[in-house]
Amino acid sequence: NIYLPLSIAASLFFIYPIITSMGAFLILKEKLGKIEVAGLFCAFLGVVCIVTATEENIDYGAIKWYQYLLPLLNAIASTGVFLVTRKMGEDVHFIINPAWFGVV
Repeated sequence: NIYLPLSIAASLFFIYPIITSMGAFLILKEKLGKIEVAGLFCAFLGVVCIVTATEENIDYGAIKWYQYLLPLLNAIASTGVFLVTRKMGEDVHFIINPAWFGVV
């Protein structure tokens, strides 16, 4: 089986808010409060629960480690778009965000 199940791929992609928040904290020097950190931790636990949940029709032994890369790279690319757009400032035209997604 060369395909990652859609439920796992979608769950892995939706860690982009976690990566974006960490990138904004580390790169853009934005503040993260205790509530935001707790929310990020809960979101990460939710993704772990979904990815490791057992379904009867999924053969987890057949999933290779490299099949997880594409959704993770997609999440990282989305993070890059959001961080670049945030760095540009608030005066950026609304069409810039979809244009950056096209570039990435």
